[in-house]
Amino acid sequence: MNKSKLVGGAVVLTAILVFLVVYQAQKNNQKHRSEADTASVSENVRALRIIPQSEVDAVNEAQRAELERQKAFARKIETDKDFAESELQRLIADNPRAKRTYQIVKAATLPISFYGKIIDSENKPISNVQIKYSIGSAYGMGQPVHGMAKTDDKGLYVIRGEGAILSLHSFVESGYQFPDSRQHFFSATESGRPNTWRDHTATNPYITVGIPR
Repeated sequence: MNKSKLVGGAVVLTAILVFLVVYQAQKNNQKHRSEADTASVSENVRALRIIPQSEVDAVNEAQRAELERQKAFARKIETDKDFAESELQRLIADNPRAKRTYQIVKAATLPISFYGKIIDSENKPISNVQIKYSIGSAYGMGQPVHGMAKTDDKGLYVIRGEGAILSLHSFVESGYQFPDSRQHFFSATESGRPNTWRDHTATNPYITVGIPR
């Protein structure tokens, strides 16, 4: 047998040995995994136990009692404003995020009383002017509520509602022409806005001047 044949046979033998070693290793790994899975299942089965009906009934009763407690609490919140306010203050006392949320919601429902007066260029009141307006909530919460007011024989009108932003949309009276631009009034000076609906009271109404057609 020449040298080349010996080398060739050695290479083939080595390849066969490598294959057998890899195959056996894979077989052993599969066996170990199977044994581990069986052991895990056995452990879980040993951990299982039959729960007595008395324990199930006790858990259900505790859940029913907690549900009734929550319902009673919700009813008291709805019917007792003082209790609701005290609970709210307790919840936000140590929670800055909840406090900020409360402030936002509160700002969205502030009572608005806005007074206005419409006069002509000679400072005479204009009566029967129809004012279209809307009241919106703070921070874009909800949809604005639209309404209409009307001036009396002294040219005065008042708008009341709940919200954070009051917008005057238009003034309509057949014999007069009024500014086309909308006017917006905000809830508080600390918002950085220059004009608030609080500025315009019964003794300091918002003045609009109409020009005869």
